[in-house]
Amino acid sequence: MTIDPGAVWNKDTAVAIEVSPDTECNPQPEAQWSPKVRCTDVCGAVDPRVITLPNGGYRIYYTQILPQLRFPCGANDYGNETTRILSAFSIGAHIWNPESGMRLAPQKAVSGELRVVSSEVIPAGSRSLLRMYYESCAGS
Repeated sequence: MTIDPGAVWNKDTAVAIEVSPDTECNPQPEAQWSPKVRCTDVCGAVDPRVITLPNGGYRIYYTQILPQLRFPCGANDYGNETTRILSAFSIGAHIWNPESGMRLAPQKAVSGELRVVSSEVIPAGSRSLLRMYYESCAGS
């Protein structure tokens, strides 16, 4: 039997995590929007990391990009954006439901006030414990 080494992919046509609309500069982590709302890259969602949960289902950790409150251009202006790490849950990895609360805010990261990104989540000793590695910086 031949095993696919990860070279053949089928693109999922659905969006896993919708970005917040241009009018939402400080949304709740669990907020959801229609894919029909106006989004022009003022906000973003990047760096998804999916893990399988021991009791079933999946969790995705991702970086949400938002404009700083004084700078409405947001992700269009790297120097004036802020990011945070959020998560969502799914039973079958097709429909994702954003979870309440931030997994990591930039102010809680050791070195940053503006940015915390690129979360890597791995099991830490047992399937019920996880360790997150991330990047944090105070500015651009």
